[in-house]
Amino acid sequence: MSIRASLAWSYGSHGVGFVVTLAAGVVIARLLTPAEMGTFATANALVGLFSAASTLLISPYLLRAAEIDKATLASAFTLNAAINVGIAAVLLATGLALPDTLGGDVATSVCVLSLAPLISVFELLPSTMLTRSMSFSVISSVTALRLILVSLATIGFALAGLGYLSPALALVTGYAFSAATLNVIGREFARPSISFRGWKVIARFGLHMFAIAGVSTLAMRATELVIARSLGVASLGLYARASALAGMVWDGAYGLSTRVLFVQLSKEMRETGQIGETFLRSTQIATGIMCPLTLTLAILSGPITSRLYGEAWMGMAPIFAVMMLAQFVLLGVAMAWELCVLRERTSWQARVETIKVAAGFAASVIGAMFSATGAAAGRLVEAASGLWIYRRAMDDFAGTARGSVFRAYGVSAICALVAAAPLAAAMRAATWAPDISLSWLAVSLAACAAVWFAALRLFRHPIAMEAGQMVLRIWTNLSGARR
Repeated sequence: MSIRASLAWSYGSHGVGFVVTLAAGVVIARLLTPAEMGTFATANALVGLFSAASTLLISPYLLRAAEIDKATLASAFTLNAAINVGIAAVLLATGLALPDTLGGDVATSVCVLSLAPLISVFELLPSTMLTRSMSFSVISSVTALRLILVSLATIGFALAGLGYLSPALALVTGYAFSAATLNVIGREFARPSISFRGWKVIARFGLHMFAIAGVSTLAMRATELVIARSLGVASLGLYARASALAGMVWDGAYGLSTRVLFVQLSKEMRETGQIGETFLRSTQIATGIMCPLTLTLAILSGPITSRLYGEAWMGMAPIFAVMMLAQFVLLGVAMAWELCVLRERTSWQARVETIKVAAGFAASVIGAMFSATGAAAGRLVEAASGLWIYRRAMDDFAGTARGSVFRAYGVSAICALVAAAPLAAAMRAATWAPDISLSWLAVSLAACAAVWFAALRLFRHPIAMEAGQMVLRIWTNLSGARR
């Protein structure tokens, strides 16, 4: 499957899932209180702390490897199974042994969520190998269906009166569905066997991945527990809802494209050893789309929260705005993780991520002493730290001219800042009221879009060039049809 076809499948499938998930989130916010969502978020944070070891990320090793034999697959399955079975056992024991310490509702949720690592054991091989073969139509469809199922199951369980347990039960249901479906579709890869051949190489790579992704997961979950302890589960419920919405935006608009591009870049690395041109263009397009999106959502955090979730959830608006600003800054090092994996610089990145995450976590802990919004500001500190550390190394790893990657981000950021000005002016004129009229917003957004595209044309941005070529092709096809 080509990159364009893969991206089309990924975005199309996720778009359906995103709409359903967003709509379901609105319904869930009316069925469950911030405190009930905070109970689930507390349990999920505890699970995240114990499950950080699962971020060994064996999957990228299999995607990057030049050749894969049966022994490698067996070793990857064995290592992944050992880790996840251990995690499930620890979670179950914790939930059963500490109901008074954790709180009965939280402990019960932890016991339910302990099933997720066991189920994920059987998803690794079919999911990874289908991705390696660029079967994104399958992967994207299953992922979208899982999102839809989790959303609908949460609503169903909530309507049945299960309250705080609804999200946990729905999440486990979604894991079971995707694992079963992928094992049927990718049955040629779903033949687990036990082997320890070459496990040290995989484990070494995994430890680097843990230092990169696992430390970040630990810090994120620890921050949530600090918020629950300092500000209460209701505040954590607001923070978790804002974080979930921010995650949907990041994964949907950015994560999907980078997963496709990572597979393509891995292929180019194996075949030619050169990825600079593709990486630079990918960075330009990814930042060109994400920069205006994150700024727009930050400015509109009030109206979005008010209209989607209601007055009871208005406390999440400033939290969500800060998280969107953090994403805007983080785009300055877009695809840094993928680049370090491809260039086998994971050891260096592990040290960098430890410093970056430590700075962000310290800021979050200090901020949590005052408010959930203050805790969210830690993400902004973390993103700024990453931008400062990575800014020069990116070109060296990508094989591009010095400053090329940062200039690509700079152009996209400037275009986004200029484009966001009309919307910011409109919101300021309305004193940032969350109930600003939709017609006024529509006019402001149209002005933003026009200014954004004009700025892209001025800088000869790849997005503008692609759009121009697309319009020309459509016009040519229509002209030919009329003749």
